[in-house]
Amino acid sequence: MLDTEGDKQFLANYYSKALTCYQQAFEIRSKEQSNFKQSITASLYNLATTHEARKEYNKAKMLYVQALNILTHKNQSKYNEFLGYITAIQFATYTNHTEKQLQSLHTAFKQLQTPHNIRVAAIEHRLALLHQKQSKNQQADTSFKKTLSLTREHLEGNHPYHAKVLFDYAKFLEATDKKDLAYQLIKQANLILKKYPKKSTLTLYKK
Repeated sequence: MLDTEGDKQFLANYYSKALTCYQQAFEIRSKEQSNFKQSITASLYNLATTHEARKEYNKAKMLYVQALNILTHKNQSKYNEFLGYITAIQFATYTNHTEKQLQSLHTAFKQLQTPHNIRVAAIEHRLALLHQKQSKNQQADTSFKKTLSLTREHLEGNHPYHAKVLFDYAKFLEATDKKDLAYQLIKQANLILKKYPKKSTLTLYKK
């Protein structure tokens, strides 16, 4: 009931009321013993998504990290789903980074973690947009393809952040006169976001 009411308030853009409902649901679930992981991560998802709607990205990220600590790697698909949400937030925080800063981050990830880590996608994605702005179309295309390769690998091509990358790549393709392919990508992205009604309203994932 609380989640349903929270969803209703969220979709009506009453985020404070939604947050109250989701917080109450979280407190109740925190005391439950059965299906703890599934129910508590659902509450963390609702709370984080509401903070995203309010553009309180640090709060949202902390809640997603809390969910990851509960999930561990035993449920890899769900674990990667939450990692994808964190990646989308990281992409947003890289908005004002220069190419040099982004390349430094990329190098750091290669040294400290696998270069195929999903979080590298946020860096490649931002590089793609930067190259597009600089009219470096070949480099932009390469970075978009690397980003999509990572989101397909880790997010199974079925995640709001994957949809966001598809939207951005489609814009690039339209600008380079590849409108048929762009249309196909937009169609794919819209189909994905239909499965995530709350996420589809967020600035993080819009076209």
